[in-house]
Amino acid sequence: MAGIEADDLRAGRYEAAYTVEGHRVAINVRGEFDLEWAVMPVADLPALRSRLIEVCARLSLSSSPDDPSAVAAELIPRSRTRLLFRAEAGADSPLWTDRGHLLDPASLGLPADLTEQLQAWVAVAEYSDDHEVVARGRQLCRVCAEALQDRYEVLWDPDNDE
Repeated sequence: MAGIEADDLRAGRYEAAYTVEGHRVAINVRGEFDLEWAVMPVADLPALRSRLIEVCARLSLSSSPDDPSAVAAELIPRSRTRLLFRAEAGADSPLWTDRGHLLDPASLGLPADLTEQLQAWVAVAEYSDDHEVVARGRQLCRVCAEALQDRYEVLWDPDNDE
């Protein structure tokens, strides 16, 4: 369920969520940004298939609605949230969603040492035009992109180079 954000749920952008086995997933917003997930015990494959028929047609997917795993595999690259890696993000994190939300690196499941390195980089990068600082930021961006590749597309913000 990567890419689902609290703001999207509040705005009603998701009618339903399912596992590939057909179990409905109840998603609730807890706090400002946190999500709470609960997988329902009984599968409803006909309901999932019905939704997949509509999704496959609307998005011109090549996968069969009879194969939820294949549909999911085709949709995942399309649904990853983009993260902008930017120096002026603030004192805690260089990672922003493409919708303008600052993300706490600790909430992304990054290793603690990488989170500390990100915080240290942001502390010096915002007002620096030092080439070594920019190079270190690019290196951290690549490490984050690799660590988060299954859930996020991490992009270097070109404003960092100015």
